[in-house]
Amino acid sequence: MKKIIFSHYMLILVLTLGLLGLYFLQISRIFQMVIFLSGSIFYMVWGVGHHSFEGRTDKHVFSEYILLGLIGLALTLIVFFPYL
Repeated sequence: MKKIIFSHYMLILVLTLGLLGLYFLQISRIFQMVIFLSGSIFYMVWGVGHHSFEGRTDKHVFSEYILLGLIGLALTLIVFFPYL
């Protein structure tokens, strides 16, 4: 149980650091795209790894996390970079 809670804290920490990085390190649009892409990839890998660790892995879990990560990335790119 403690490993699962630590896993969720790690997810929150990494995604929060990514958002803070977007706010404080506004160097360029390309740099922000890299942060968005890294956050989405981390979320997908974290979700699949988390469920694999718990032994609840099947094709639906893989497709859920991959599709949610891609949808989140697409929406953030549409909202923040409409003229890219």
